[in-house]
Amino acid sequence: MATGEMVKITFRVEPDRGNGIVGETLWAEQVGPGRFRLANTPFYVLGLSCRDVVFGRRRRSGVLAFAGASLRGGHSTVWIALHVDWDAAVFRSRCAQLHEHGCRYESAGRTLAVDVPSAADFSVGEALLEAGAVADLWDYEVAHCGHPAG
Repeated sequence: MATGEMVKITFRVEPDRGNGIVGETLWAEQVGPGRFRLANTPFYVLGLSCRDVVFGRRRRSGVLAFAGASLRGGHSTVWIALHVDWDAAVFRSRCAQLHEHGCRYESAGRTLAVDVPSAADFSVGEALLEAGAVADLWDYEVAHCGHPAG
């Protein structure tokens, strides 16, 4: 593999986290021998965020597997679970506010993985997430906070 090459890395998912899912695959860019910068946001893996650099190791099967965290990228990951009766107009409004704050998200059904970039004020992002919860739109969980405490 060459530096800059995009690869898929497999992560083990804790049994109580994945609703039956035992592994998650994320895209990453090789940044050095055995080191990769995550290019998307995890849905099920706790403690990691987009832009973190991780170690990867080839298994005998050929699969590139997560072998530990190397450097933090300063991003945070928040998971959102939309309520069954969520209001589409309210959702669009709340997501637009998150987007204006610099957050990006990936979705799978009623689940969203939100990337809060290092340049964003995490407390403002968390206030926007809490507003969505108070509006009875979603529940959320901070899966990894890479922002400095403050």
